[in-house]
Amino acid sequence: MMIEEREREDLMEEFERIYHDKVPSIDLEPKRLWDKGYVYKNGKANEIFLAFRSGYELGKACTSFTATPNLLGMKKAMGKE
Repeated sequence: MMIEEREREDLMEEFERIYHDKVPSIDLEPKRLWDKGYVYKNGKANEIFLAFRSGYELGKACTSFTATPNLLGMKKAMGKE
């Protein structure tokens, strides 16, 4: 599931607000690397952010279902079919 630019910025802002004291540095990589999974220069911060983003995307996918979700429906919602 792809997230839009503004949505990504909001997600990063929330991540930084929550985790600012738990990661040593929140300096950003160049934007051209973000789609490749390199968002923060610090490896620990980047790893935690990717998990944070995955949880957000999963929650977003699950809330898009109107009935009980199934694996096929989740794959469709995540664009992996």
